[in-house]
This record gives sequence, structure tokens and C-alpha cells, in this order.
Amino acid sequence: MTTSLAPLDHDETVRLLRSSRLARVAYNVDGEPSVVAAAVTVTTSGRMTLAVDDPDAQAHLDGCHVAVEVDGSFPSTGARWSVVARGTAVAGDDASITRDRYEMPTARWAPLPDRGQRFIVIPTEIVGHLLNHGAATDWFAGVPAS
Repeated sequence: MTTSLAPLDHDETVRLLRSSRLARVAYNVDGEPSVVAAAVTVTTSGRMTLAVDDPDAQAHLDGCHVAVEVDGSFPSTGARWSVVARGTAVAGDDASITRDRYEMPTARWAPLPDRGQRFIVIPTEIVGHLLNHGAATDWFAGVPAS
């Protein structure tokens, strides 16, 4: 089965990225790729805040070039999409995280992550694609083999 991609326009790509709360973050450690899950929020200015629980990722992300990937499907049509944002992760301070957090709606019960788990990424590139891969019922967001 082949997968074909159709590019999404920039506004739709940013909207989809902003609507996501869970992402995969790819980064490089000693020449080897690593991927970790992260909670993500995106402000209206496009700045991303990542909350990462993995201690190994926390030790390597500050100053590292990253790719942040989110995907999902449109409930109305079942069409699948994927968005990738690239930039550099920088450890965030409490003031910048709090400012970003209140710039967009968030759940009141969701506490700020512990210090050392938060990273800011200002994307240098954001691309989005619609995926054409089998029937919508055969595919689940975030499960590559489906």
C-alpha cells in the first residue's frame, strides 16, 4: 500500500498544530536519533512550549535542534493529517512558560510541569500534509503501522 501526501495550507497547518496537546519530539544524541512524547501548547505567536517527563530527553534537549510532530484526523471526513515543526529547544523559565500558558486556553486542573521539564521551541519551519493511506477505519493517529 502506498501513501500519498497533499500539502496543507499554512493557516490550516498552524491551526492543527495549535489544536494538539500531545506530540512526538525527535532530537539527536551523539549522532543517533531519539524520539520522546511531550505535552505541547502553541501560542498565537507560534511559540511552542513542550513538557517532557523523560530524564534522558531533559538532559539533551536544551539547545538541540528538534522536530515536533503531531497527527490526527478530521472527525467530519476521517481524512488524516500530519504536521511537523522544526526549531531549537531551549529550557524555559517560569515567567516565559506562565506567559505562554495563559495566552491560550488550557485546562485549569493541569499544573505547570516541574522545573527542568519545560522547553520553548520557536519554529523555523512548519509543514502539514493530508495523508491518503487506505480506508479511514484502518488508520489510527500516532500508530505508524495502522
